[in-house]
Amino acid sequence: MREAFEQHIKLRYSDWMSALRNSFFKKYKTTGDRYTHCPLGTSQDVWSKLVDHWLQPTWQDKSKRNKSNRVKFTIVHTTGSVPMKKYKKDE
Repeated sequence: MREAFEQHIKLRYSDWMSALRNSFFKKYKTTGDRYTHCPLGTSQDVWSKLVDHWLQPTWQDKSKRNKSNRVKFTIVHTTGSVPMKKYKKDE
């Protein structure tokens, strides 16, 4: 039970961080604007640390590499709510 809970929290945290980055960090193009426009519910101290983290060259390189990899990935999930086991059985 605890493992399932922790996995769920990890996914939600990842989604939240992605939403913050897309809604606030990417919206502003200058470093000063990025530091200034702190989202509601996030302290300025925490926001400044996040901006620092996202501006690090290692993080930027990893982000660009992952973006490139996602573009190359052409296989899409198309089974919907039907389990793969049913597709295999029908063949």
